[in-house]
Amino acid sequence: MDKKTEFFTAKRVAILGVMTAVAYLLTLVSFPIFPVAPFLKLDFSFAVMLLVGYMLGPLSATIVALVVNLLGSIGSLGGITGAVANTSTAIVFVVVPALLYKFKKGFKWVVLVLVLCSILEIVVALIANRYINYPLYFKDLAKSQFEIHFWFLVAFNAIKCVSNGLITILLYKRLKNLLGKFL
Repeated sequence: MDKKTEFFTAKRVAILGVMTAVAYLLTLVSFPIFPVAPFLKLDFSFAVMLLVGYMLGPLSATIVALVVNLLGSIGSLGGITGAVANTSTAIVFVVVPALLYKFKKGFKWVVLVLVLCSILEIVVALIANRYINYPLYFKDLAKSQFEIHFWFLVAFNAIKCVSNGLITILLYKRLKNLLGKFL
Protein backbone atom coordinates (compact mmCIF):
# COMPACT_ATOMS: atom_id res chain seq x y z
CA MET A 1 0.00 0.00 0.00
CA ASP A 2 1.45 3.39 -0.93
CA LYS A 3 1.43 6.54 1.25
CA LYS A 4 -1.58 8.11 -0.54
CA THR A 5 -3.67 5.00 -0.02
CA GLU A 6 -2.65 4.84 3.64
CA PHE A 7 -3.58 8.48 4.20
CA PHE A 8 -6.88 8.57 2.31
CA THR A 9 -8.65 5.71 4.04
CA ALA A 10 -12.45 5.74 4.01
CA LYS A 11 -12.55 6.46 7.74
CA ARG A 12 -10.11 9.36 7.51
CA VAL A 13 -11.91 10.89 4.52
CA ALA A 14 -15.24 10.57 6.37
CA ILE A 15 -13.81 12.23 9.49
CA LEU A 16 -12.22 14.98 7.38
CA GLY A 17 -15.56 15.55 5.66
CA VAL A 18 -17.46 15.81 8.94
CA MET A 19 -14.84 18.08 10.54
CA THR A 20 -14.73 20.28 7.44
CA ALA A 21 -18.51 20.61 7.54
CA VAL A 22 -18.42 21.52 11.24
CA ALA A 23 -15.66 24.08 10.67
CA TYR A 24 -17.53 25.60 7.73
CA LEU A 25 -20.78 25.78 9.69
CA LEU A 26 -18.92 27.58 12.47
CA THR A 27 -17.80 30.22 9.95
CA LEU A 28 -21.48 30.88 9.23
CA VAL A 29 -22.14 31.48 12.93
CA SER A 30 -19.72 34.38 13.12
CA PHE A 31 -20.37 37.62 14.94
CA PRO A 32 -18.71 41.04 15.12
CA ILE A 33 -17.04 42.01 18.40
CA PHE A 34 -16.09 45.62 17.63
CA PRO A 35 -18.86 47.98 16.46
CA VAL A 36 -16.30 50.26 14.79
CA ALA A 37 -15.10 47.34 12.64
CA PRO A 38 -18.16 45.13 12.07
CA PHE A 39 -16.41 43.27 9.26
CA LEU A 40 -14.13 41.62 11.83
CA LYS A 41 -16.29 38.64 12.71
CA LEU A 42 -15.26 36.06 15.27
CA ASP A 43 -15.89 32.40 14.57
CA PHE A 44 -14.54 29.23 16.08
CA SER A 45 -13.57 27.29 12.96
CA PHE A 46 -9.86 27.46 13.82
CA ALA A 47 -10.59 25.30 16.91
CA VAL A 48 -11.95 22.53 14.68
CA MET A 49 -8.97 22.89 12.34
CA LEU A 50 -6.58 22.70 15.32
CA LEU A 51 -8.31 19.59 16.63
CA VAL A 52 -7.99 17.97 13.21
CA GLY A 53 -4.33 18.94 13.09
CA TYR A 54 -3.55 17.50 16.51
CA MET A 55 -5.49 14.30 15.94
CA LEU A 56 -4.90 13.57 12.24
CA GLY A 57 -1.80 15.61 11.44
CA PRO A 58 -0.83 18.79 9.62
CA LEU A 59 -1.83 17.58 6.15
CA SER A 60 -5.37 16.91 7.37
CA ALA A 61 -5.51 20.36 8.99
CA THR A 62 -4.31 21.92 5.74
CA ILE A 63 -7.01 20.12 3.76
CA VAL A 64 -9.73 21.29 6.16
CA ALA A 65 -8.43 24.89 6.11
CA LEU A 66 -8.28 24.97 2.32
CA VAL A 67 -11.73 23.49 1.79
CA VAL A 68 -13.38 25.68 4.46
CA ASN A 69 -11.84 28.83 3.00
CA LEU A 70 -12.66 27.80 -0.56
CA LEU A 71 -16.29 27.25 0.44
CA GLY A 72 -16.28 30.58 2.27
CA SER A 73 -15.00 32.40 -0.80
CA ILE A 74 -17.86 31.27 -3.01
CA GLY A 75 -20.27 34.16 -3.37
CA SER A 76 -18.43 36.51 -1.03
CA LEU A 77 -17.47 40.07 -1.93
CA GLY A 78 -13.76 39.45 -1.54
CA GLY A 79 -13.96 36.09 -3.24
CA ILE A 80 -10.68 34.27 -3.42
CA THR A 81 -8.68 37.22 -2.07
CA GLY A 82 -10.33 37.00 1.36
CA ALA A 83 -9.88 33.25 1.33
CA VAL A 84 -6.16 33.61 0.61
CA ALA A 85 -5.75 35.96 3.57
CA ASN A 86 -7.77 33.70 5.89
CA THR A 87 -5.99 30.57 4.68
CA SER A 88 -2.59 32.15 5.36
CA THR A 89 -3.61 32.90 8.96
CA ALA A 90 -5.06 29.41 9.33
CA ILE A 91 -1.80 27.86 8.13
CA VAL A 92 0.15 29.78 10.74
CA PHE A 93 -2.25 29.19 13.62
CA VAL A 94 -3.35 25.63 12.77
CA VAL A 95 -0.82 23.81 10.63
CA VAL A 96 2.36 24.98 12.36
CA PRO A 97 1.20 23.76 15.82
CA ALA A 98 -0.01 20.48 14.30
CA LEU A 99 3.36 19.96 12.64
CA LEU A 100 5.30 20.74 15.82
CA TYR A 101 2.96 18.51 17.84
CA LYS A 102 4.22 15.51 15.89
CA PHE A 103 7.66 16.09 17.43
CA LYS A 104 6.91 17.53 20.87
CA LYS A 105 3.79 16.57 22.80
CA GLY A 106 2.63 17.67 26.23
CA PHE A 107 0.42 20.40 27.64
CA LYS A 108 3.25 22.91 28.23
CA TRP A 109 4.49 22.58 24.64
CA VAL A 110 0.99 22.89 23.20
CA VAL A 111 0.36 26.10 25.18
CA LEU A 112 3.78 27.57 24.32
CA VAL A 113 3.38 26.81 20.62
CA LEU A 114 -0.16 28.23 20.59
CA VAL A 115 1.07 31.45 22.20
CA LEU A 116 3.93 31.79 19.71
CA CYS A 117 1.70 30.94 16.75
CA SER A 118 -0.90 33.42 17.99
CA ILE A 119 1.69 36.19 17.83
CA LEU A 120 2.78 35.01 14.38
CA GLU A 121 -0.86 34.79 13.24
CA ILE A 122 -1.45 38.40 14.32
CA VAL A 123 1.55 39.53 12.26
CA VAL A 124 0.41 37.53 9.21
CA ALA A 125 -3.15 38.86 9.60
CA LEU A 126 -1.89 42.45 9.74
CA ILE A 127 0.17 41.94 6.58
CA ALA A 128 -2.70 40.19 4.77
CA ASN A 129 -5.15 42.90 5.76
CA ARG A 130 -2.83 45.75 4.86
CA TYR A 131 -1.80 44.43 1.46
CA ILE A 132 -4.69 42.16 0.38
CA ASN A 133 -8.01 42.83 2.10
CA TYR A 134 -7.90 46.56 2.71
CA PRO A 135 -6.88 47.51 -0.83
CA LEU A 136 -9.67 45.28 -2.13
CA TYR A 137 -12.37 46.68 0.11
CA PHE A 138 -11.26 50.27 0.77
CA LYS A 139 -9.48 51.02 -2.53
CA ASP A 140 -7.73 54.43 -2.24
CA LEU A 141 -8.56 54.69 1.46
CA ALA A 142 -6.82 51.40 2.31
CA LYS A 143 -3.85 52.90 4.13
CA SER A 144 -5.85 55.35 6.23
CA GLN A 145 -8.51 52.75 7.08
CA PHE A 146 -5.83 50.26 8.04
CA GLU A 147 -4.28 52.83 10.38
CA ILE A 148 -7.67 53.51 11.95
CA HIS A 149 -8.36 49.79 12.45
CA PHE A 150 -4.83 48.69 13.33
CA TRP A 151 -5.40 48.08 17.06
CA PHE A 152 -8.81 46.55 16.42
CA LEU A 153 -7.14 44.10 14.04
CA VAL A 154 -4.52 43.24 16.66
CA ALA A 155 -7.13 42.80 19.41
CA PHE A 156 -9.49 40.86 17.16
CA ASN A 157 -6.84 38.38 16.07
CA ALA A 158 -5.60 37.99 19.65
CA ILE A 159 -9.15 37.24 20.82
CA LYS A 160 -9.66 34.85 17.90
CA CYS A 161 -6.46 32.94 18.66
CA VAL A 162 -6.98 32.78 22.43
CA SER A 163 -10.62 31.68 22.16
CA ASN A 164 -9.93 29.05 19.48
CA GLY A 165 -6.86 27.84 21.39
CA LEU A 166 -8.83 27.49 24.65
CA ILE A 167 -11.66 25.63 22.94
CA THR A 168 -9.13 23.26 21.39
CA ILE A 169 -7.41 22.59 24.70
CA LEU A 170 -10.73 21.98 26.44
CA LEU A 171 -12.06 19.59 23.76
CA TYR A 172 -8.89 17.77 22.73
CA LYS A 173 -8.90 14.84 25.18
CA ARG A 174 -12.62 14.18 24.79
CA LEU A 175 -12.51 14.19 20.99
CA LYS A 176 -9.25 12.25 20.83
CA ASN A 177 -10.84 9.41 22.79
CA LEU A 178 -13.97 9.50 20.62
CA LEU A 179 -12.08 9.62 17.32
CA GLY A 180 -9.67 6.94 18.57
CA LYS A 181 -12.57 4.52 18.39
CA PHE A 182 -13.11 5.29 14.71
CA LEU A 183 -9.52 5.36 13.44
